[in-house]
Amino acid sequence: MKARIDHAILADPPKRAESFMKGSTVVKFTVSESGALESVSTEQATSPEFAQYAVRLVSSLAPFEPFSAEMKKRTDRIEVVTRIEY
Repeated sequence: MKARIDHAILADPPKRAESFMKGSTVVKFTVSESGALESVSTEQATSPEFAQYAVRLVSSLAPFEPFSAEMKKRTDRIEVVTRIEY
């Protein structure tokens, strides 16, 4: 999942008006066993605009790959916590 996020940042970097925005935030999101995005939130964002960018970025990547049969035996959802920096 982190690789998909990193790739998406490179493909569509955060912008403010005509310039690129620099910043960071911690993103928390929950993915269900079907790969659906159940929730997404941010903490410690350097700006409200960067927090909005991070939520939009993670939301655009859904749905994620469904869980394997083995993983479904262990849990029905996972919470991912990662830092996005640009």
